[in-house]
Amino acid sequence: MAFSTEVDQLAKELSWLRQEFDGVKSMVNGLTTPDVTFRTIKADFGEFLQPPLDSIVVNRVTTILEIPNGSWTIVNFNNLALRNGNAYSFSTLLSSFVSLKKYDNSHIHWVSGRVIFDPSSVGLRGVSVSTASTASLVAVAQLPATSGGDTIVPFSFPFVMGSSSTAISLVAYQNSGSTLNIFRADLCIVRIGVA
Repeated sequence: MAFSTEVDQLAKELSWLRQEFDGVKSMVNGLTTPDVTFRTIKADFGEFLQPPLDSIVVNRVTTILEIPNGSWTIVNFNNLALRNGNAYSFSTLLSSFVSLKKYDNSHIHWVSGRVIFDPSSVGLRGVSVSTASTASLVAVAQLPATSGGDTIVPFSFPFVMGSSSTAISLVAYQNSGSTLNIFRADLCIVRIGVA
């Protein structure tokens, strides 16, 4: 709405409105066209060309996994449930690792999931993660066995992956006194930023 009826003032206001319109137009165009200033949030027909958050979900659903008493065992996954973006890859041939795209800098990932152990009221259940570059275990959850049912070990934590890290795996532990089965395991990883 015009603030004045003078021609010069109206011209100034129209010029200002044109600049505002051009600013909004460039933002919309940046979301839908290949513009270097909007490289990470481009969209085409409502679909992100590069997802704002890279993520992957893998699980073990079709077969049980035997975990020997008192030893850490790598969980082999047999199902790729979701992959968004290109930061992660997974193959059932290399089912114990989720591969990471090599980055120049360290990246922060949010790792979450659960491991479900068969019923046994004795001992502890534990979950750790390992990276292919270090092969060391990082403990993320530990619970006493549940009496009268399955023991479900949930986990959720931020994890900084160094630039030399190439893969992440899930490792399970139990000390019930005998071999115990895992009949479900889920792993979700979301890249949330640069360290």
